[in-house]
Amino acid sequence: MKPEGRADRDPLHSATQRFTQKPGHNTEEPPRGRQCHCYPNEPHLQVDFHTEMKEDSDIAFHFQVYFGSRVVMNSREYGTWKQEVESKNMPFQDGQEFELSILVLEDKYQVMVNGQCYYNFNHRIPIKSVKMVQVWRDISLTQFGISS
Repeated sequence: MKPEGRADRDPLHSATQRFTQKPGHNTEEPPRGRQCHCYPNEPHLQVDFHTEMKEDSDIAFHFQVYFGSRVVMNSREYGTWKQEVESKNMPFQDGQEFELSILVLEDKYQVMVNGQCYYNFNHRIPIKSVKMVQVWRDISLTQFGISS
């Protein structure tokens, strides 16, 4: 995942991955969106840091929110999911916009919601292995940004 015109830049040169769901149009701000409300099941948000540019590659950091119930963090190595880390700490409010920042620190991923730290996940796969960040499931992004 290399910025256009910057092919020589490491995709994880930046320390922060930000996903936002607050109003605004500043292009320097993180992604923006609004949680959808038409789900047959409980809505999810998923962010995966892949080691290759394909969905079936290993995942250095898997972050999944089951809105209203729990958050799950994990990694997938050689096609096998490792020990799951689960948290019932739920800062996400049903239907409310939010800002999600994932900081890539030396020893861990630090997940912040609306500027406050909620989750930590120690590195299991070297961060230099990450080639793609995938954001998906039941949300709408209005802005996505990477900063150093």
